[in-house]
Amino acid sequence: MTRERIVECAEALFNDRGMQDTSIGDIAAAAGISKGTLFYHFKSKDDLVMEIAFAHIQRVGDRMLALLEEGQDRPEPRELVERFLREVTAATLRNKLHLYLVEESLSRNGRLRETLAGKYREWQRTLLEALGPIVGDRAPLLGPVLLALADGLVIQSSLGVEFPPIGEMLTVLLPPGTAAGPA
Repeated sequence: MTRERIVECAEALFNDRGMQDTSIGDIAAAAGISKGTLFYHFKSKDDLVMEIAFAHIQRVGDRMLALLEEGQDRPEPRELVERFLREVTAATLRNKLHLYLVEESLSRNGRLRETLAGKYREWQRTLLEALGPIVGDRAPLLGPVLLALADGLVIQSSLGVEFPPIGEMLTVLLPPGTAAGPA
């Protein structure tokens, strides 16, 4: 219960103030606990941020896997990818946390970099498993491209840069009627 309260308060503060302007003390005070109690549950602010970000990311992934499992009919690859990218770009708090994690991992925190690199490898495997039955042997190439596209859209969206409608962009990557099979 305490751990959940810490996560809820941290999410709210990160969303209101940003990660850099939210201290461990702020989070502990908002949760009504001591800093020691917070550190009992989380070793560092980075561990707390990672848990929140990865929980959000997991929810997006779970929604996408549920789309694959819905009914007997598999969606067209383009439709599935469009849903995935819409889910990713709509998750504004997750995106802020994700960009914070990427920046921290690239500039200061080797342990975080290793953790995030492992997460990216996991996402690539998940995309490979999800896309394999739909696009065949193109899945190993399409998965990393989709992750790169998602990251690029997240960055642009966070900066307030407008981009064409996702469905229109995908006609370049996955023309309508793209089906499973060899590339």
